[in-house]
Amino acid sequence: MRRAFFSVFFLFFLVVICIFLAASALVASDEVTGVLEVSFRFERQSGPGSNQFAVWVEDSEGRCVRTLYATGFTATGGWENRPEAVKLWVERSRLPEMTASQVDAITGATPATGDLKYEWDLTDAEGKPVAAGAYTLFVEGSLRSEKRVLYSVPFEVGMSARDLEVGTEYFGDDCPERAMLSSVKARYTTR
Repeated sequence: MRRAFFSVFFLFFLVVICIFLAASALVASDEVTGVLEVSFRFERQSGPGSNQFAVWVEDSEGRCVRTLYATGFTATGGWENRPEAVKLWVERSRLPEMTASQVDAITGATPATGDLKYEWDLTDAEGKPVAAGAYTLFVEGSLRSEKRVLYSVPFEVGMSARDLEVGTEYFGDDCPERAMLSSVKARYTTR
């Protein structure tokens, strides 16, 4: 009798383990993997009120999912002294609510002139994978005082690999500082 009980218990245990492994495989196969790459040319400008930019991703509801990079001056308090500095990112990222360690994780010194590249691994600010669906990548730059540029790249997490169309919108009059950010390209790849 005791042997029969252990045999039934052992079989039950094996069935539970098999169900768990099968369910885990199904969940893992639903996870979307890939990378969104954005690259652009950055030309440092002289004078105050320029050289500030941010790169971030929003979901279809306009919520900031993750900031990939923001220049340190703006993110660490410069936005309070210069409210026109990457003001859309400041608003959408909810920067005033971030802790110092959260800000530190997304910022860096203003880079030297050159070609820059940032990648998004399809995870949110907490490192959790995002759901398949519509997202938009933004690159916002403060060109000079209130003059700025906003590049936008709509895409679908889960789509096939491809180069993406980049939209450009300038705010303020034409100025020589428009050369600060140029040649913006984006590509979605799957893994």
